[in-house]
Amino acid sequence: MLSNVGRDKRALGVVDLATGAESELFAHDVVDVTRVNLHPASNRPLMAYVEPDCPRLHFLDREFERRLSPLLEPERYGLRIMSLDRRAETATVSVYDHTGADYRLIELDTV
Repeated sequence: MLSNVGRDKRALGVVDLATGAESELFAHDVVDVTRVNLHPASNRPLMAYVEPDCPRLHFLDREFERRLSPLLEPERYGLRIMSLDRRAETATVSVYDHTGADYRLIELDTV
């Protein structure tokens, strides 16, 4: 979940439903975590978005990062996952820069 309870910026955390204890998975020291992509079937966090000066991605799943790596060129453009299929193998992505955005349907294992 994204929460700013007990801190001055929104961070990604997990709550233990049995105890109510919260543990932090990812936080940025300057800005809020703005968005998180979850695996559609398991609800595991895959990546988080922050924008300290320009959009940045923080991967929480190394395999997902590997599969997206051919699309990652942060010095040229930003990338946002709009949707994923149940197995997180097909994605609708937005690739954007200061001039606008392109939307693509991609098979992650064939990128």
